[in-house]
Amino acid sequence: MAMSNPWQNLTSDLKASFSGKPRLSDIPQREGTQDIPVDVLMRRVFATGERAFQIHMMHNDPVFERYSHKDIDEIIRIGVEVGRQYAREISQLNLTWRQAMRYFDIDYREQTKPDTAERVFFAQYVEPNKLTVFTDVLDRYAKSAFVKDKTHDISVHKAHAVLVGHELFHFLEYRDRGSIVTRNFTVVTHKLGPLKLKATPASLSEIAAMAFTKEWLGLDYSPNVYDVLFMHVYEPKAAALVLEDIERSANLKHQAKHKKEK
Repeated sequence: MAMSNPWQNLTSDLKASFSGKPRLSDIPQREGTQDIPVDVLMRRVFATGERAFQIHMMHNDPVFERYSHKDIDEIIRIGVEVGRQYAREISQLNLTWRQAMRYFDIDYREQTKPDTAERVFFAQYVEPNKLTVFTDVLDRYAKSAFVKDKTHDISVHKAHAVLVGHELFHFLEYRDRGSIVTRNFTVVTHKLGPLKLKATPASLSEIAAMAFTKEWLGLDYSPNVYDVLFMHVYEPKAAALVLEDIERSANLKHQAKHKKEK
C-alpha cells in the first residue's frame, strides 16, 4: 500500500496496541479525510473483521514485506491459539482483573499521564512485573458518546479491563519467555544459498494479547476497537485516519515480493 513518508512513520509508531502512540501533534493530515460522525464510526469499527485488525498490526513488523501468505496465516493462527489458551488457563482461576493483579504479584498502578510527553500511552507493562494504566484516556472516554452505546458492552469498566487484560498477557509472556511460542516462533525473511535469516514477528505478541483479552473477558467484539475509540477521544480526525488504514487491511491482497510461497 503506497503511503507518504509521514504516514509510513506513523504506521511504524503504532507498534504496540494501547501503548506507544505517536504524539497527536505529529499525526499528519491525509487529504480528503474528515471527522466521522460517532454513530457512523461505531458502525464501521464494529463491522470490521478480526483479520483486518490482525493484518493492520502485522503491517508494523519491519519485515512485513518479506512474509508470504503462508507466513501471515501462520502468525495469525498461532497468535490467536496462544492467546486463547492462556485465557482459558487464567479463567479457571475465576479471578477479577484486580484479583489477578494480586494473585500474580503484579505492581499495578494508575497514573493520569505518562511522565514523558513523547507518546500518547493508554497502558504499559514494564518487565518484570509493573503494569500501569494511564487514566486520562478513561476519564475522557467516560465523557464520550461511546459509553451510551447499548449494542456492545463498551463501558468505562470494560474499557479499563481491556487495557489491563492486554498488558496482563505481556506479563505472562515474560514469565514464560523461555517456552512461549510468541517469543520463540520465527519466520524466514531472507535466503542466500544455504543461509537463512529469521525474525520473530513483533505482531505475534500483539495478536496473542488481543486474543487473550477477548477470550478472558468474554467480549463479543475485537478489543482492537479501542485503538480507534481511544484515539477518537483525543483527536477525532486521527481516529478516522486509523480506521481507514484498518479497513484497507481488510481488503489487502498482500504481495510477497521477495519470497515464494512454501
